Amino acid sequence: LERQLAEEYGVKASTIALLNSIEEEIPSFCIRTLHEQSGASDNNGGENGAEGRGVKRKLDDQVVAAGAAWKETIACKRAKIETEGTNRIWIEPGLQSWQVWVRRHNKRLSSSNPGAALLPENLACLRGSELSAALALFVTEIRKPDDSLYSPDTLYYLLLGLQQHLFNRGKNYCIFLDSVFKKFNSEFDRMIGKFGEELASSRGLHGTQPRTRIVEEDMWQCRLLGAHTPSVLLNTLFYFNTKLFKLKTVEEHMALSFSMIEKDWQGTSSDRCAMLKFYPNKSETLLKKTSRIMLENKDDPLQCPVKLYEFYISKYPAAARSIKGQYYVYPESSCLPDSPVWYSEQALSQHSLSVMLHRALLVRELQEAIA
Repeated sequence: LERQLAEEYGVKASTIALLNSIEEEIPSFCIRTLHEQSGASDNNGGENGAEGRGVKRKLDDQVVAAGAAWKETIACKRAKIETEGTNRIWIEPGLQSWQVWVRRHNKRLSSSNPGAALLPENLACLRGSELSAALALFVTEIRKPDDSLYSPDTLYYLLLGLQQHLFNRGKNYCIFLDSVFKKFNSEFDRMIGKFGEELASSRGLHGTQPRTRIVEEDMWQCRLLGAHTPSVLLNTLFYFNTKLFKLKTVEEHMALSFSMIEKDWQGTSSDRCAMLKFYPNKSETLLKKTSRIMLENKDDPLQCPVKLYEFYISKYPAAARSIKGQYYVYPESSCLPDSPVWYSEQALSQHSLSVMLHRALLVRELQEAIA
């Protein structure tokens, strides 16, 4: 069957075999609570900051070790891996799934509508709006060669491979966040639905642990986290607020205000560590205040939640900072990197927050943190 399909679509039989077995080739990381992993109570979620940092280092070491083992295994199985430096994203499956899908799609289109415009196999040659429409079709129609569906996290991984390929080809599109890709993201959100919420709720059922193929490193590598653009910075703050402030629902995010967040310090003057404290209920007395903590990342300032929060504030319209229940706002469409303000005063819609949450909940470290 694999040979027949390979001949039909003009690809190698090994390509068909890879796409059929991709969910075994890409590692799925077991989701466990931080308590299960280290015996500690929480990560960045309480007042014990030193212990929280120790747990975080252990978790990061495990992720790095898993990534190293993953790359060694894949190197033995597959000789051709398109990558840059120490990237974890394996681009080849995404490109091959795109190629096979395009050939399938074009064959059906030619049969039903001779003379119709066909899709190119080189997705990097498409303009933004064209690529958005093509990707919307891709996520709707994509199947394994044996015609079974990919799991939502595998589909996300394949798309991250396409995103990395576009970056490698000099295309600065962010297919998940740029406004021109609205059509694609609408379809992608429909495909993944509430898979992440189901992951969280299924933990421990039937004696098994839920699994996902997406790790936080993938998000940084594919520029979905960071301060590359106003949309990426907004997504990053949303991710950290979900992971570290434990905002698990759209309603909790919609209620967030700057007045609920305070900057503080811990440690001695020679070794101080900045932190952000989140107080969900500001009406409590000072002695009864309970907070959730976001710690400074001194090792990597570009991934530091405190510095990224401060940068977000610096680009936020001053007049809107005091509005109750308004934290996430739409980027200004005409702003430039050196513009003093990146954002409008219009609050992000409930639907937009829901889309962001569905994607964030597919990430292993976030699932573990909010358990």
